Amino acid sequence: MNILASPTLNTLSQNVQEGKKILYKKVTLYGNPGSGKTLLASTAALSKNINKIYWFDCDKSIETLIYDPTNRLTTEAKEKIIPFNLSGSFDNPKAAETLVKAFTSNIPVPICYEHGDTECKVRGCPSMKFSLYSLGPHDLVVIDPGSKVAELLFAMSAELNVTNNKQQWWGDFYGYMDDVQSAILDCPTNIIWVSHEMDIMRTIKTPGPGNKMVEKEVLDIRVPMCGSRNYSKKFSKDYGYKILTYVTGSKFKATVTPGEQDRAIVGARKPINLYDAEGLPSLVPLFDTVKPLTVEQTPSNGNSLTFNLKK
Repeated sequence: MNILASPTLNTLSQNVQEGKKILYKKVTLYGNPGSGKTLLASTAALSKNINKIYWFDCDKSIETLIYDPTNRLTTEAKEKIIPFNLSGSFDNPKAAETLVKAFTSNIPVPICYEHGDTECKVRGCPSMKFSLYSLGPHDLVVIDPGSKVAELLFAMSAELNVTNNKQQWWGDFYGYMDDVQSAILDCPTNIIWVSHEMDIMRTIKTPGPGNKMVEKEVLDIRVPMCGSRNYSKKFSKDYGYKILTYVTGSKFKATVTPGEQDRAIVGARKPINLYDAEGLPSLVPLFDTVKPLTVEQTPSNGNSLTFNLKK
């Protein structure tokens, strides 16, 4: 691997601009149901800098792409997307266990495409070995929707807690979520965490009849849904790109501009355009800004890096 110049801000800026230093895109993309979240995430496949997309489908979101009436994805773009079916329920949170293993294990984890299981019992089901840390700058991992992942992780915490202690459930849930989020933020590849929107309210007092103060619920902030209200409020703070999708009339919209949508937590660490030449929401401008170099990696077990992550 080439040794970069001494790490001053000037040399770091130059290395990023020239593509010698990779700043991986960590994106949280959220909005109400039907606001175009999945379709927007899929447009990353149209980027010339993305070769493979590992799509962890936690709520049959891939059907949105199969039946997309706009047919924006080319055949070449569709070939880049590798879907894993991780659908589950509160009574069957097996998919949550798969995701925790896949994202925090220091060895490659086999995942069945059809059933999302690391130890699939169905004879002949195809699977692949997945390691988050074997990926690189030309890869992308999509978790859709992450809000479903949070629900399944809580269900897994409840299932494993035989004492029926709800305080312990929440403690285990926070631990699992922190492990997954640490892996996402530290791994050397691009991530899109798709989520539903949570509107967090607060109570204020306003003058009522006879100048008597009455309590009123008002919108405080709009954030990506991720388990509890408190966890949702802090969840997206470390993501470099916080994108909100919404609908105006019959048109899908997306924004990272604070103030464009009331009380929405959005932002980007660099100016980006979220629309293509036809005026449709797109992530191609985000991923095509700088051509990343190939990062040299030393595989272990023949096909992946190993990193020791704290559990």
